[in-house]
Amino acid sequence: RRFLERLGSSGNLFTPLLGETKSTSLIKQLLKAIDQLSKEKIGALIVIEISANLSEYIESGVPISGTISSDLLINLFWPNSPTHDGAVILRENKIAAAGCLLPLTETPLTDRRLGTRHRAAIGLSELTDAVIIIISEETGIISLAEKGDLTRYLTKENLESRLFNLYQEDNIANKSNIKNVIKSFFFKKYK
Repeated sequence: RRFLERLGSSGNLFTPLLGETKSTSLIKQLLKAIDQLSKEKIGALIVIEISANLSEYIESGVPISGTISSDLLINLFWPNSPTHDGAVILRENKIAAAGCLLPLTETPLTDRRLGTRHRAAIGLSELTDAVIIIISEETGIISLAEKGDLTRYLTKENLESRLFNLYQEDNIANKSNIKNVIKSFFFKKYK
């Protein structure tokens, strides 16, 4: 029982049990929404939970627990919607919550054109291993915050490549995690 509990506690966006087809479909829905939001210049902040638990930030928003679809993502960020200004957090292949508040970075930003969304994305990426996608409301520019760094001017293709790489990294990490959990379980059990 403990083995299964430990195994189940490491959920990620791209769980290997789903298979490649399911993950490809999720990435396509995500990319479709991001492309539309960027073209319409609708600001957005999409957080992908990796291994650090983001419950504290999920609780600050509106619980959704819905399937990831481009239409739902677009509606959550639509101007004048109650969740427009906050972040959407994706957890275990679902939209966990919307309208979430994120910590702002205290690092001074050199580019004055970067607003609160960018500061929040960098802030969360400094504290966790989450990957955060930002769409500028002013320009429609797509950016990515990861490990305290901000990559700007991403094309749809760049982002697609990064998301598929993230899936592969996550898949490898989960397989490694499963092996470690199995080893530690049996090592403790039969020591």
